[in-house]
Amino acid sequence: MKKAFLISASLLLVVVFYAGCAGSGGAYSSKAAADSTYYDSGYPAPEAAPSSYMDAVGGAEYEMKEELSSVANVTQTSSENPAEGLKIIYTANMTVQTTDWDADYTSLMRLIDDNKGYIQSSNVSGGYTSTSGYYNERYANLSIRIPSDKYKSFLSSADGAIGTITNLEEYTDDITAAYIDTAARIKSLKTQENRLLSLLTDATNLTEIIELESKLGDIRYQIESYQSIMNTYNNLLSYSTITVNIREVSTVVIPKDTFGQRIVAALAGSWDATLKFFDGLVITLIYLLPFAIIALVIILVIRRLTRKKRLLRKERKALAKQQMEQNAAAHNQYMQQPPAQ
Repeated sequence: MKKAFLISASLLLVVVFYAGCAGSGGAYSSKAAADSTYYDSGYPAPEAAPSSYMDAVGGAEYEMKEELSSVANVTQTSSENPAEGLKIIYTANMTVQTTDWDADYTSLMRLIDDNKGYIQSSNVSGGYTSTSGYYNERYANLSIRIPSDKYKSFLSSADGAIGTITNLEEYTDDITAAYIDTAARIKSLKTQENRLLSLLTDATNLTEIIELESKLGDIRYQIESYQSIMNTYNNLLSYSTITVNIREVSTVVIPKDTFGQRIVAALAGSWDATLKFFDGLVITLIYLLPFAIIALVIILVIRRLTRKKRLLRKERKALAKQQMEQNAAAHNQYMQQPPAQ
């Protein structure tokens, strides 16, 4: 009985010993497998990134994803409520004809001032008579910036105040989704920037400082890029762009609808073109008059000189003929005399 107890106790100790060895060996082997890449090659294993840094970056990126995921919901809400939260850029192209340039152009400048707008660019030409006698009508191309809240009032006030509007084209560009997306990215990046600055203040490890400064430079570059886009959006949203092409005409040309109106317009245009042709012809002749007088004087002088030459030639021919007749008469008289004995 005592012998059997000793044998059982010995077997139990052996089992416990082998179980302990297997556990420690497994832990050592897994650790060795993880570090073998670095320790076997003779290089130390790299330091893990600070948990505070990873928390800052991961938290900011998570917030950015959350904010960007709300863009679709905001856009859907805006589409359901068109008057709420929309970011729309308004532009227009206007063609104007005027028979009173001075008055209508002045009215256009006054209309821009009344609506707190300004001229971004302008190109004015014409207003003179060419050497051929044709008058070049004045023409202007203006790029006007008007506050967006006064866009509609400007267009309604322009009708009838600056001549006759023959063409008006309006365009809208809904940038709501892009605007919200850019704003969310800027907000998230600034949050990440502040967290990185806080970590950089507390950092003492050189590797950690270099990593934080590199990440901070990337974040600031992205913030500047998105802020530039946002500034462009705000400028386009604050002021609408209206392009005005205004031309001076003798008669306002408006498209006709009926066949009779087109015939009348064609006849009027043909008659106007004929009058302009003869006006130009008379002016051209007046311009050419001094050259015509000079040419006439030259022709008269040439004719006078050639006439004198012709008279001298006739006189010489007459003298030569007379001399020949005298010689012939003398010869005949000599031949008629009797011979001497």
